[in-house]
Amino acid sequence: MTEDYALIKKKDRAGFDGKNIMCPSCEHTSRIYNLAWSALTCQHCGVSSPKYNGWLIDQLDTWQTPR
Repeated sequence: MTEDYALIKKKDRAGFDGKNIMCPSCEHTSRIYNLAWSALTCQHCGVSSPKYNGWLIDQLDTWQTPR
């Protein structure tokens, strides 16, 4: 599962349906709807990590809300 994730890059976008991100320390996944933050604290383990040097974003996340 972690092979589908990569470090967040400046060009990444969350999109309307959001993206899954993975904590670098505990590998817990969370869904986000914007990338307007510089650091984020994991709700599972409590570790704060910077956006570009820690968090991993799902590159294959193509889930869409049913209409």
